[in-house]
Amino acid sequence: MEFKVDPNAADVKKSLSEGKKYRIIYDRAACIGAAACVAVFDKRWEMASDNKANLKGGVEISKDTSERSSDVPPKPSFGDIWQLDIDDIEYEDLKTSGDVCPVNVIHLFKLETGEKII
Repeated sequence: MEFKVDPNAADVKKSLSEGKKYRIIYDRAACIGAAACVAVFDKRWEMASDNKANLKGGVEISKDTSERSSDVPPKPSFGDIWQLDIDDIEYEDLKTSGDVCPVNVIHLFKLETGEKII
């Protein structure tokens, strides 16, 4: 799955105003449970009971949380996708987490430009 960050989106502008510079997007559904991310940076990663990593402090972005009547089906979901906006302090550790992931399910973007770093 291809992920993108729109630097003009309201949530990105809000994060930038709060001093955040980067966004992690984590495709948990595709995680194989190698735990390389946990070994590198256990402040932000932990193994869950289903043998997949959890992104501590991340927000699930794949669930349909819109209000609708019971006869309207939910919007399609992309799966178990999480995101976290960070500043420079955690950048290197989270970048390394993405670099060591054997299935490349940890993506890092620069918020200001939308550039994909990993």
